[in-house]
Amino acid sequence: MSRPFRKVIYSDRLRKNYHILKSLSPNSTSVPVVKADAYGHGLSETAKILTEEGAERLGVAFADEALLLRKSGIRSSVLVMTVSEENYYENLITENIEFSISDISDLYAVSKTAVRIGKNARVHIKTDTGMGRNGIRYDECEAFSSACKNMRGIEFIGLMSHFACADEPSHPLNSLQIRRFQTAIEVMKQQGIEFEYHHLCNSGGLINFPEAHYNMVRFGISLYGYSPGNATALPAGIRPVMEIHGQLSHVKRIRKGESISYGASWIAQQEGFLAIVPLGYGDGYPRQLSGSNCTVLVNGQHYRICGRICMDQIMIFSPEQVLKKGDEVCIMGTQREQSITAENLADGAGTISYDILTGFLPRLPGVYL
Repeated sequence: MSRPFRKVIYSDRLRKNYHILKSLSPNSTSVPVVKADAYGHGLSETAKILTEEGAERLGVAFADEALLLRKSGIRSSVLVMTVSEENYYENLITENIEFSISDISDLYAVSKTAVRIGKNARVHIKTDTGMGRNGIRYDECEAFSSACKNMRGIEFIGLMSHFACADEPSHPLNSLQIRRFQTAIEVMKQQGIEFEYHHLCNSGGLINFPEAHYNMVRFGISLYGYSPGNATALPAGIRPVMEIHGQLSHVKRIRKGESISYGASWIAQQEGFLAIVPLGYGDGYPRQLSGSNCTVLVNGQHYRICGRICMDQIMIFSPEQVLKKGDEVCIMGTQREQSITAENLADGAGTISYDILTGFLPRLPGVYL
């Protein structure tokens, strides 16, 4: 490798996490979500591992992600979960990719394309039950279904919605969304539109609301080893899939009173040794961690970051001469029974683990073990 740092993706953990989550709803079709480059874990590689484990469907956010999966040889069903641009319809239909529709005018456009090319579109209708984003309003489903029930070129595969607060099990919106979704199912059925699949659950819904599993469930963040929120406990055995390891690139002496990094905001309070970690915000390590209590692991010991995080480097300090060039560094993961998680980094940066995982950039190479 050209760099002494890499993302390490443990495929055995991914496989195990998938089967644990799948077992929570054995009578439902599981849709592991691989959007956003599989939450930073590598879209094509992650998809291949999951299909090897029997995943029948994969979930993505955008049409181009689905088409990339097809180009990489993934032939299982793929569901595009957000709005697709009209210029993608023909390719999606041709490649047997399922996609969601949130608007009657979009459905008309899909129908027109499907009829023109002589192949049915496989569509999931999204209804907004309280998330407030994409989807037909839950109280407008009757008018929608009445307008589209005789539409040509459309296979209605699924009716879907999305929890807003499933990671907070006691939030009252959860039960309200379940009731609204059930009503939407019944209204559509009364209008003559029935779906093969109904799906509402994300990771939080899968873990916290078994009564809302229906016959399809989707899970993203939990697949990669993290909880969707502090109030949601992951099932036993789930582990983070990604770790980030590298080596110290430089160690030198620093004297008391000398400053480190941009702005000279960190001043050495005693003589000691400065070590350089060759990774920075240009790799996706949050600059907001400058001045926080966050640490990196070297030789199984935590070392606090000193000075502002740079685009390409992080500095750490030791009062003892115990660090040397080439020592193994862990930015996220486990080293000698000590750990740093994406949640630790998220807490220090004032964000969430999703943001940390998806934030690591392509110049940080990945290896799969």
